[in-house]
Amino acid sequence: MLKLLECYSLLYVDSNLEFLQYIISFLGLYFKEVYHTDNLNDAKNIYSNNLPDIIITDIYFGQETSIGFIANIRESNENIPIIIISEHTNENILLEVIPLQLTAYLVRPLNFESIINTLKKCETKLSKSSGYLVNVKNNIYLNKNLGTLIVDGINLKLNKKERLFVEFLIKNKKNLLTKDMIAYSVWGEEHMSDSALKNFILRIRKRFGNDFIYTVSNVGYTLTTTSPPPN
Repeated sequence: MLKLLECYSLLYVDSNLEFLQYIISFLGLYFKEVYHTDNLNDAKNIYSNNLPDIIITDIYFGQETSIGFIANIRESNENIPIIIISEHTNENILLEVIPLQLTAYLVRPLNFESIINTLKKCETKLSKSSGYLVNVKNNIYLNKNLGTLIVDGINLKLNKKERLFVEFLIKNKKNLLTKDMIAYSVWGEEHMSDSALKNFILRIRKRFGNDFIYTVSNVGYTLTTTSPPPN
């Protein structure tokens, strides 16, 4: 979970020093580097000098808000995930932050699940923009760097044949794949019996879901279908 974030850095800005110390200890478990400060002036300098990959910030800093800080970043960087954590939920503030394309606006008090779910969104966004993730179908992605299949946010490690199979599916998303085509793409010249291929498909469905791949009777398999998946 969140393994890919180890490659990235984060800037955390919060005037609440007690909460700041707590949260950076937690975030340090997931990120390569966590920069932190309790004021916006330092935040601007840290961002300019270090170009962190993700920003988490409070909204109010005395009479100043972080909206201008975020807006300035958005002028040059449309893709960086930005999260606001605040106890403020008044309508005016919520309307002001809409154009900032936030990854999330989290309301205090926070819970572990909301933070983790938001970090997963950041991981997915960064991976897509970096080309690490390739969509297989719906909410299923291949992480090319880690050799995992992400199914509903869960990373599942692929063995060699599973990865060859998934990559073959990606290249042929809209095509009907015969048993011979699959056997050759995964096993090459090695002989693969119909029963062995059937067992392989059963294991794939068991790991990634029954509707991961569909059977076309007496022909082969397809990644998508307009009919219900087989039992």
